[in-house]
Amino acid sequence: MIFTKEYQILSNLSRKQVLQLSYTFNNQRIKLYFSNIDGNKFFVVILETNEYTLVKPYEVYSSNKDYYINMFWGDYYKYAFPLKNRDSESFTNYQQSIKDVINNFNVNHYAEYNISYSYISNTDAKSQIKRYASKSSITSKPKYFWYLKRQKMSKEKFNNACKILGSYNTKLLAKQGLSPIFTSNIEYQKSFVAIENPIKN
Repeated sequence: MIFTKEYQILSNLSRKQVLQLSYTFNNQRIKLYFSNIDGNKFFVVILETNEYTLVKPYEVYSSNKDYYINMFWGDYYKYAFPLKNRDSESFTNYQQSIKDVINNFNVNHYAEYNISYSYISNTDAKSQIKRYASKSSITSKPKYFWYLKRQKMSKEKFNNACKILGSYNTKLLAKQGLSPIFTSNIEYQKSFVAIENPIKN
């Protein structure tokens, strides 16, 4: 999903606090956490229903002057059904909702998603995300991008990376002899821009 305009908006936010956005989509309450703090930048989506909780980190990829987000669900897919389009099996409306909310969160008259927002400390944001992760319906912990290592990926690492980065981006790294390193500790995520090479979306 192309994310250039939204990336530019988020990149101009405070470098001292985390933006917390909350909105309603398909009768589900969704929270977005975005940190533009140097050395600990992240973009995390929380979906909490009466039945389960999801914590989904998103990574951004640059291609020339444009930015993208890989919207592949991976292990999250079976829990994401409430976010599907009501007239199809795709998630395009959910994807558009993220863009709409980022573009309009500070517009008073924009009421479509019942948006609320606040700026909170980095400590509070990560504490809240960790609390949601502890209640997550997915047994494995959220995976945050950490760094790239010049090392050939094993088949298992390649398959795991595909679930997070998408197959095209993972193949691109493999061709360059690079292995993406992930961490379950959000404290270690330095940047949400994982790859700065041409990609397909």
